[in-house]
Amino acid sequence: MKIIVPLKLAHRNPVIPTSLHFACHTSSDLVFLHIVDTTPIKRSFLTEPESMREYLKERGEEILEEAQKVAGRCGISIKTELLEGIPDEVICRESRDYDLIVMRSRVFSPKEKLGSVVEKALSRIEKPVMLVNREKKKFETCLVPVDGSAESLKSLYEIKKRRDIYRFKKIIIIYVNKTSDEEIEKKEIYEHHVILESAENIVKNVSEDIKAEVIDIHHRNIAETIIEFSRKNKVDIIFMGTKGKSGLSRLILGSVSRDVASYSTIPVILFSKGYIP
Repeated sequence: MKIIVPLKLAHRNPVIPTSLHFACHTSSDLVFLHIVDTTPIKRSFLTEPESMREYLKERGEEILEEAQKVAGRCGISIKTELLEGIPDEVICRESRDYDLIVMRSRVFSPKEKLGSVVEKALSRIEKPVMLVNREKKKFETCLVPVDGSAESLKSLYEIKKRRDIYRFKKIIIIYVNKTSDEEIEKKEIYEHHVILESAENIVKNVSEDIKAEVIDIHHRNIAETIIEFSRKNKVDIIFMGTKGKSGLSRLILGSVSRDVASYSTIPVILFSKGYIP
């Protein structure tokens, strides 16, 4: 598998060690990328455009050198690339030649959630994107939230396709059912278990330990429920689609997946609508 990692900063950036650990776990080729941002800005009387460009290139080289040193201390051989352009456009273009893009999920405020470059890239990239908030060293237990839609099942087909690469020891599949205070109908309960059984069958024999369950919630937030579940069950990584069924009783993967990626302390891999495992 080929992984590309766009870097804006290197100092204490959890994306660097996490991507290194993940590359080791999956025996993947890893490329660190820094983009010299050429987005048009107003001319400053303090700094000429050309001198600013040279400064940004030098700074980019320093960032890649620092990442190279971290990789060296881990005993991992990597490649680096320094490119120029508008960040989200360059990331989208370069992602075509890779199997996975690893980026940092930046939380600035409840309104902003993901960083602007990440949001723009997610809306255009058709490859899986791993978003990282904190460093993660091991990848043994994977959580997959589903809602019965084809989009939510992509994660499981991906795991099946790359079973010898991901090598998960445990796979947990959950269906988050947001109910009213009224009693759940038997028909609905039956439907939930049919969905989980179908999901389990996709990854049958892929892992030595596969668990599936329905989580019923009333007034709680779906994303918070997924994050709390991952913490209690010591999950290492979450796989999610970015589109799914709509409706109050469904897992609304469009907004939920972004909330999970924004606030989860473990890596989250998102699968776009255009991606086909």
